[in-house]
Formats: sequence, C-alpha cells, structure tokens
Amino acid sequence: MNPSSPLAHQYPAVLSWLCSALLATAISASLSARDIYVSPKGDDSNPGSSESAPLQTLQKANDIAMPGDTVWVMGGTYRNSPEQTGHSAALLAITKSGTPDAWITWRNFGDDRPELIAENCGYAIHLTASYIVIDGLTLTGNNDNVRQADAERNAEIDVAATRAAWKAEGAADMAADYSSTPSLKESGPAPAPRRKSRPRTFEEPSSLYNNSGIGVDTRRGDTIYHHHVLRNLVIRKFGTAGIALLGTDYGLIENCEIYDNAWYGRYGSSGVAINSCRSVDEKPGYRIIARNNRIWNNKNLVRCFFVDHYTDGNGLILDSLGNYPGGALVENNLVYNNGGAGIHIYKSHKAQIDVVNNTLWRNQQLWQLYDLGAHNAANIRFLNNIVVADKYRQVNGKPGGNIVYDYNVYSGSPLIGARGENDIQADPLFRLPSTNRQAADFSLLPGSPAIGTAGPELVPKTDLAGTPRPPGKADRGAFQSDPDSSSSPAAVQ
Repeated sequence: MNPSSPLAHQYPAVLSWLCSALLATAISASLSARDIYVSPKGDDSNPGSSESAPLQTLQKANDIAMPGDTVWVMGGTYRNSPEQTGHSAALLAITKSGTPDAWITWRNFGDDRPELIAENCGYAIHLTASYIVIDGLTLTGNNDNVRQADAERNAEIDVAATRAAWKAEGAADMAADYSSTPSLKESGPAPAPRRKSRPRTFEEPSSLYNNSGIGVDTRRGDTIYHHHVLRNLVIRKFGTAGIALLGTDYGLIENCEIYDNAWYGRYGSSGVAINSCRSVDEKPGYRIIARNNRIWNNKNLVRCFFVDHYTDGNGLILDSLGNYPGGALVENNLVYNNGGAGIHIYKSHKAQIDVVNNTLWRNQQLWQLYDLGAHNAANIRFLNNIVVADKYRQVNGKPGGNIVYDYNVYSGSPLIGARGENDIQADPLFRLPSTNRQAADFSLLPGSPAIGTAGPELVPKTDLAGTPRPPGKADRGAFQSDPDSSSSPAAVQ
C-alpha cells in the first residue's frame, strides 16, 4: 500500500498490521531461527533440521517449533492418525505461538503442494496460538465419504436434551448465541416439513460430518488468539467451515480457494466464517482482511439443529462482531454458487467494514437472503462490487444504519434492496461465467459497464489476479480489464 494513499491516512494501523503480517516470513528468517522439515517419508526420530533428515508428522514439528521458526512441509499426503480422531481432535494442532517480531511460519516446501486429509477429526488444523502464518497447503475434508442420510440423522437432535447434557457437563455452549442469520420469517422460504418417522434424540456431533479446515475459537474465557495469516491455501470438502475464525483478532485470509464446504455439519456454517471477534488492543484500522480469494459451492445440505431449518452456507460471513472496534476489509474476492449469501454481514454495529471490488455470481442456491448485504448492522460500505443474482433472488440488502451502497453493478434480478447514486443495473458482460472452476472466466468483455467506472474511494491497487488497477480508470468487480477495452459501454438497463 502506498503510504501516501487516502486509505493509509484514514486507517493508520493498516500499514503496521499488513507489514508485520506480510513480512512475517522474512522476519523469521532474518532472526536466524531454525528451519524445520517435515515429509511423509521422514521419521520423527530425525532432527528435522534438513531436507535429508525430515520429521514425519506435522504434530512433531509443532512440538519443537519456537518463535521465528519456519516449518517446511514437503510434498505428499498427511493424514490424521487413529489417536487424532474425534470431534475435538485435529490432524495438526498448532499450540506454539510466535511473537510480534518472530512469527512461526508453516509453508509448502519449494514447488511442493502437500495435502492434509482430515477424515475423522474436528479440524485439519486447529489453532490455539498467535502470530502464525500458514501458507501454500491443501486441506481436504471428509465430504466424499459421507452419506446424506447419516449427516441428516446426526443433525436431528433434541435441543432441550442437548442443552441439558451440556449443563451436566458444564459446557459453555449452552449459553451461546446461535442466531447467525436472520429469521426465515423475514426472508426466504419456510423449511420443508420434517419427516415424522425420524425420532429426534440427543447425539454427540460426529467429526465425520462436523469438521473444519482451519479453526480457532476463543469466543469465551480470558485467552484471545490473534494475528493469523492464511495465504495461498486450498481448503475443500469439510462438513462445517472451510475457515472458522471465532473470537479472534487480526486475521488475514488471502489468495485462497475455498470450496465444497459446510455441506454436512449441523451448525449452519459457511465457506469462511468470521464470528464474534475480540479485541487485543484499541488500534484503529483494518484488523480482519479477506482479499483475492475464490470462494464457491459452500452450502448447507442439512438443517442447522438450533433453528431447525436450512441456513447459512454463505461464501463469507462476518457474524456477531457487535462492538468490536477493529475494522474489516473484504476486497477482490470472487464468490459464486454458494448455498446462502455470497457476502453476508450480520450483527455488527461499531466496526467499519468495507466490502470493495468483489464479484458475486449466482449465490443463494439453497435458501434466500441476498447475494450481498448486511442485516442488523451499521457502518458498512459496499463499493465497486458486481452482483449477479438468480432471477427473483434478492440482489442486495436494505439501506439504513449508515450502510452505503455505491458504484456497484447489479444484474440478473430486479429485486434490489438499496441503490446508491452511482449504482447501475446492467449486464456486466463476463467472458464465461460458469460453475466449472477450470472453464470459468469472470473477467469483463469489452463494452462492459463496469470497465473504467469504479468510484474514487478505497480502490485496491491490484485485482484478484495481481493486475494493476490504473488510477482513475479502475474497473468495478474483482478483475481489472485491459485499459484499451473500455470503449462502447453497454447500455444501462
């Protein structure tokens, strides 16, 4: 970011947070801390100090990691052991924290693309640590091994019995707020009648259906885990969230592909779920950032048992931030074909949240709310986004509560809840919109009304693909076109 930019002046903490996050790996190396190597072909009796003598398990690397260390994860497949099974278990439990000037970095070795497969545990990676970078890994969950009927049975439980069991166990979940989405009485269809032949009984959550890619949860208690950088990851096929940052502070999610998650869990999760952030300081500026990600086909195929209907399955949700003082930035993301909203902000009233230059296409595949919007929230700006909703689906949210919509392009449905002065309703002219990840191309054809018409505020310097955005000629949406293609704008509908 240019230190002289208006954004830098408006959010002075942006530079210090981003610089510390983006340079964490370089900081670790400059401190001459150790390099630790892990390979499925290694041995935990090795020192792990070289490529030729790597450790075998990720957990062993965590056990010996110290601030400033870099754990190099070499190519191959890593699976959870029999001891790493169950709802609270993880293939990799990161328990060792870095420090502000010596982060611990976990990243792929060279051009290797290691895969972590979590088949019967609550997490691929569970974070109970701060100042952590995770970079260049592929995380795969258990969805391919799940029968729909089994997942539905695990979700059909008696809420009263569940709460009674939690009370007997002294569990904190009993008092939790599970209202992560608006009531369906306000928006969307009523749930289908439940088949009465199935009894609703208490059952423990199974990690076969309720598992997450990366999870951290410090919503309660005195401890807050914070400063996490999740970069260049593929996170797919987890029954609950792809990424769940709950009760944390300072999180950066960038250049990730997050898809096919939230299908079978009973908690109503999403591709990316950022919930109940808690502050570790009072610095102004963005402390939660999600940018340059591709998020698709995350959806709920079973009812959330707390509300007994289908819910969530959003691409990305910022949920229950309440009076969290930190700002949030959501920019340059491609979000499509998710079951719920594309980008959904709920119960946030203090934080400044900016949703800028995202492309959303055909979300709300399973339940209706809106593709892009905020509910029971304030202090939000939706700028320069492209939103294409299915016919008769709500395109965006309602105005109010200091919520600004401007310089957005809307298409596909006439149901527009709020329209800013410079918003337009027109076909954005994508080159090849598709649910096929390999074939899809959401860049803009010549003549698109989004070309060269972005508003002047908060425009990212580059697009999702890293293409520079020319000052004063930036496009709306996640992708910047060739500047020479900006002539003959399409007619506004």
